[in-house]
Amino acid sequence: MKKSNLLLSLVVPVAFFAFSGCTALKSTGGKTGTELTYQMNPGQSFTMKAESSNELITEQMGQEVKVNMKGGSDNTFRILNTNSDGTLQCEMEFISMKQSMSTPMGENETDYSTWIGKKVMFNLSPAGGVSGFSGFELLPELTASTGEKVTGNLIQKSLQNEFFKLPDQPVKMGETWTVLDSLEIPYADSKLKQKETTVYKIAERTKYEGLDCIRIEAVSKAKISGEFVQQGMQIEMTRETTANSVIYFAIEKGMYISVETTSTANGQVYIPDAAMTIPQKMSGKSSTKVVFN
Repeated sequence: MKKSNLLLSLVVPVAFFAFSGCTALKSTGGKTGTELTYQMNPGQSFTMKAESSNELITEQMGQEVKVNMKGGSDNTFRILNTNSDGTLQCEMEFISMKQSMSTPMGENETDYSTWIGKKVMFNLSPAGGVSGFSGFELLPELTASTGEKVTGNLIQKSLQNEFFKLPDQPVKMGETWTVLDSLEIPYADSKLKQKETTVYKIAERTKYEGLDCIRIEAVSKAKISGEFVQQGMQIEMTRETTANSVIYFAIEKGMYISVETTSTANGQVYIPDAAMTIPQKMSGKSSTKVVFN
């Protein structure tokens, strides 16, 4: 039983797709091209609809164990004001959230009901930097389907991959830019460290759902590591993830309208007291659609 409970508690996000951080642009020459910025007017709003599914496979005592997780959310964003430098003052309202986990031991769900209808605020720069967080600390603590505690701090961190970093100059077809980032992820009364490199490429200018869009292809490589205590045992975890994404950025809307991502990960959990190493394999897919209200 302890092994099964331990397994469930180690189901953490497969990959954080993209983070704000230092950006290096490799230019094909010249300054002309398309400028990509997050740009909206006060009073505008949109709903971000996200779905994800992940499969975790571990091997314990010679037996393969599978854990499947599914999640989804609808969050509405409203632009409250625009600063002189183009920074957007944003409000986010939790409309619906779900997360379920299926294991050989049964099924479990996260109860997000105390968050529904709650609102938080943050600032979004034209290039995708997020700051000025307010209200996240007031969200009630939840118990996730894995048994871990979840606070608004984790949601605050997740906004860094909801709004990926854009280049700071106009881009042409075929150009790439690279985002390097390191992040500490709250987990099990501790923090996991993540280092990630994401390379974005301007693939083409096209129509998508009737809007003039830039199609962006992204490849992300991340490494997560950390130590924490679970059920009285010291745990050491490492995991390497590769994710591939296709993004459609609507130029006239100043916002992306679709992101589709697939990811794979390999890692291990080491329990020093038991001298036990548990290998892990993960695969996942996620989609995010933006609907303007």
